[in-house]
Amino acid sequence: MSIFSDYFSDDPEYGWLWDLGDTFLGDGSKTSINLETVYTTNILGGIHFEGEDFSATISGNQNIFGKEVFWSLSGVGVSSEDILSGKLFGSGTFNERNSFTLNETLTKDSLTEGNETLILKFYNDSLRTDQIGTEILFLALDVSKGLKDYSISISPESALVNEGSALKIDISLNETPPAGIYPDSLSWSISGLGINSNDLADGTYLSDYSYLYPDNKVSIHVGLSADSETEGNELATVTIEDDYSNIVDTIDFIILDKYKTPECELSILESTIREGSSIVINGTTNLPEDSILLWIVEGENFDRSDISFEKKRWDNTNELSSPISINEEGTFSIQIPVNDDEFVEGTEKISLKTMFRYQYFSDEYQDIGTPLELLIKDKPILENVNKHEISTEYKLTFIRDYDGNLHANTGSVSDETKSAYKYQGLIDINADGLEEAIYTNNESGRWVTASISKYTGEIDYSDTLNGLTRIVGIYVDPMVQLGLTERDGPSDSQRRFQNDLNIDNLTVKASGDYDGDGYQEVYWKTNDGTAYLRALMHADGNIQYANYQSEKQMSEYLTSKGFETVISEII
Repeated sequence: MSIFSDYFSDDPEYGWLWDLGDTFLGDGSKTSINLETVYTTNILGGIHFEGEDFSATISGNQNIFGKEVFWSLSGVGVSSEDILSGKLFGSGTFNERNSFTLNETLTKDSLTEGNETLILKFYNDSLRTDQIGTEILFLALDVSKGLKDYSISISPESALVNEGSALKIDISLNETPPAGIYPDSLSWSISGLGINSNDLADGTYLSDYSYLYPDNKVSIHVGLSADSETEGNELATVTIEDDYSNIVDTIDFIILDKYKTPECELSILESTIREGSSIVINGTTNLPEDSILLWIVEGENFDRSDISFEKKRWDNTNELSSPISINEEGTFSIQIPVNDDEFVEGTEKISLKTMFRYQYFSDEYQDIGTPLELLIKDKPILENVNKHEISTEYKLTFIRDYDGNLHANTGSVSDETKSAYKYQGLIDINADGLEEAIYTNNESGRWVTASISKYTGEIDYSDTLNGLTRIVGIYVDPMVQLGLTERDGPSDSQRRFQNDLNIDNLTVKASGDYDGDGYQEVYWKTNDGTAYLRALMHADGNIQYANYQSEKQMSEYLTSKGFETVISEII
């Protein structure tokens, strides 16, 4: 005798499993048996038209060869005439593979009786009191009912609809009705086992009336919610009625449970993009292919004139955004052309992120995934400085500071300032083994580093942000930060540094990582011979801070670090 527990579980490897508990074998021993019920492959899953075959297999993972299993078919309005064999009850035995398959055929009758749900159950005993596992639902579609006054089509045609998308129903009258004879509006309602308001995008089971005016056609969208719950596929029925409560048609479909927590991952090969080229991004997501996923670009002073993209009519965001097409493998590609606007704007920082709309008709979006930080650079703006001579002043037309301000000024700039860049020579500003050109400007009180192509002798003015061609920034003296020195006072090194630049009192001499901390140090000499300036640089070529030294302090410092040979280069 076998004892079975009526327990049902969803196994990630094998599908739907019935746990039959402990089964006692003929020798008195017992073994634990799990039974699996598997639907045969059908384009509509558990939906079958009249005249079609349907089957179900129950199998065990233990040796139950020869054991008898009993089954029954039932349902509201279901009779033996609905089954071609005329049987609603029967039995069989487990085969050598420890499985039993029930094969039956739905009768294709000429009766208009509506769709019917067949309930299949397996039992351990002939009295059918000890059910094995759980019941199986088959939806029998009544093909005998004809379309009278309306033609109806659905999308998707398979009647398999993902959560987060919609079932579209197109309805039209077969002929133009006389005025006042036919109803001129339709409504729909939805029902089904386990279907509730959370399954619907607008949270209601009913629609307002949709008028077939003026072309005797109407489209109905049944929006489905992506509720992010794992609940299994659900059978649902849309009932369409006219405004006299006459049923025009019923449409059965399956809601595919596709969603868990939405995920999205973006990758890009090159995060610095030149104007005139394209942003190219690849991505992966666990969202189904008909989900509403958008990319959105954000950035200061970055607007629609900077990129080319398609704005969908239903996209009501005020962002630079466009939909993403997801393929069936859950991958996608984003390509956004960056316009060459022919303006010199400097390097712009932007962020690209993805947003997902949970509800088909909702205006609410949720950020998913980690945004990508990108740099948009002007097309190369080149100038050949290969023939610049030391101590000669030149015009650097498009030189900018880190923030993109021409000549480090947010307002107008005099012609004198534009032409007062004194060439100081070449030194390595960031310890990368390449020398940069150094310029000082006694009009603005600032200094410049410029990366030079060793092949062409050109500098690129667009190489500003995270580059080495720019006006060096202004720092805060660490002694001022500690409160030990008055800001802009005589001991404030930044104030003194800028003042020496204004009076053209500095000449660059040498650079190197003399203290071995990984950061380059640049030595300057005052032209009046009163002091030496040691500027400590960042890895990106910007300045950290500087301090003035006497000749003795400079010599002792370099000697203590093992660089006494450099002293002669600086003096």
